[in-house]
Amino acid sequence: MQKRIEQIVFGGSLSFLVGYLGYGFIKQRHYDSKDDYDPSLLIRRIKHDPLENKEELFNSIGFSIWNKTGMEWTAFYSEDYFNDKASYQFDPIAIKRIAEATFELHNMCLEAVDNVVKSDELMDLFEIPLNMREAIRESWKRNEADLVGRFDLLYDGTTYPKLIEYNADTPTLLVETARAQAVWAKPKALLHKQFNYLTNALKFAWSKILKPEDKEVVFVAEKRDEEWDQIKMLKETLPPGVASFLYEIKHLFFDPQKGTLFVANNDQVKEVTWLWKLYPWEWIAHEEINHVFEHGRGSKHIRVGEPAWKIILSNKALLPYLWQLYPNHPNLLPAYFTDDPYYDDFINNEYENKQKKWVAKPKYGRGGEYILISSQFDNWAEFLSKAREDPQVFLDDKDEYENDNDNKNNDRESFSLGRRVIQLFHETPYFHGRRITIGSWVVFGAPAGIGIREDIRDVVYDNSSFVPHFVDHLNVVNFGEENTERNFEFYPSTKTQSEIRQRLYGKAGDELLESLYNTRNEYLDAEVEINRQEPRTGYRGHGVYYRYWPHS
Repeated sequence: MQKRIEQIVFGGSLSFLVGYLGYGFIKQRHYDSKDDYDPSLLIRRIKHDPLENKEELFNSIGFSIWNKTGMEWTAFYSEDYFNDKASYQFDPIAIKRIAEATFELHNMCLEAVDNVVKSDELMDLFEIPLNMREAIRESWKRNEADLVGRFDLLYDGTTYPKLIEYNADTPTLLVETARAQAVWAKPKALLHKQFNYLTNALKFAWSKILKPEDKEVVFVAEKRDEEWDQIKMLKETLPPGVASFLYEIKHLFFDPQKGTLFVANNDQVKEVTWLWKLYPWEWIAHEEINHVFEHGRGSKHIRVGEPAWKIILSNKALLPYLWQLYPNHPNLLPAYFTDDPYYDDFINNEYENKQKKWVAKPKYGRGGEYILISSQFDNWAEFLSKAREDPQVFLDDKDEYENDNDNKNNDRESFSLGRRVIQLFHETPYFHGRRITIGSWVVFGAPAGIGIREDIRDVVYDNSSFVPHFVDHLNVVNFGEENTERNFEFYPSTKTQSEIRQRLYGKAGDELLESLYNTRNEYLDAEVEINRQEPRTGYRGHGVYYRYWPHS
């Protein structure tokens, strides 16, 4: 009898497991078989046969994570991280809107930085580490140009792309965007139909950012495959004659006697004068190597990419602050601080706000961690309360983002991810059961290409699958057959934005735009009517905003 019971239990467990595994497969096949193409949208998901010899192809370009676990249909059934069985087709109108939004958003962000560096109150609101503030101001004062960043945009295929995050300090997905999807496109004769100028733009940008006396660049990152792949690619875009060295971040040290940084591995010791780090500034602020930057004392003797002022833009506080500066801008979503007294503005509008879906995310959150969605809560008050909590992570486990809220008695040192900000959830269409997020790249101030992430969940996480794209006319009203790229319009919206671009990028920034898009815009000299309305006092007295938009 006992043996019979064990057999029944085993058989039932096995049947459940097989059924659970089968459910993920059936769910995937169900959505993939649906013909949900909407002819009114400027985006379409298309199914493809998988690449042949993809392991060999991806290894040849230094892309080692293509087959890691991607989007999960169930806990036991997932897709590859790089999904070569599908692509997204974008109408040229969509690419035009994405590129122009990227250009405008970056300019708006530069104007926001210009305000924040001048205000201790705003530095406090962004929760910028005190020991980093002088270095941030110094890097902005010296007009240190940024190399690369990635906007995460939501786009419904009909109106305007919406900003949900700016990965400005440590943007990943470079190899996927610049190389992997190009490898996918080549055998399909789609290589020249991608919005993908990243490699050429990076080579150009390095040639302008590096000075004649800069003979070498030291790259540092944590030794994880994703970071390592990206750093290696960046090294390969350096100008000829510039030496490069790659080290793990743990081999970067501070020399207290010289007040400099050096790398040491085995018998090799090298002083660092030009550093490119794939490592967040807010983490550096808590580590010994920050002694060279704190209070700005050593930052004058070392160049760093991304520059220290990028910590302002990689901070989710950027979202509500941009909404304050540019209310109702077509590329922004309503967003609010949960800090006092700003949270009152959101809470006091309870009747209207509780009818909508909201997302709360920590200012220094990464990879979709610690995000709250109002629809996940039974009542509105519980969401408002949870949104105010301050997530903590351990310093020695920050890459794991271990939550310290459940470990109150632990003596390990922790640091805050910052108060959450709240942003309106933006509904986007499903494509074969998936939502997409568009990673739109900025190189030296210029839009340089896109990469697509997809997931069945509402939030994109680190393991959300990457899907290639191509550009071709869909059956919607479009420009016609002319070269769409000649129709791009890249003009700063305000005089301040134009002046900041001139300081950071100069004529070289205009030259890059012209080389990528054949625009011949010459924004510094263009006889174009820039929006020069008189500035108005912004929300809570911070900055300025303009009521009317030149491209809305």
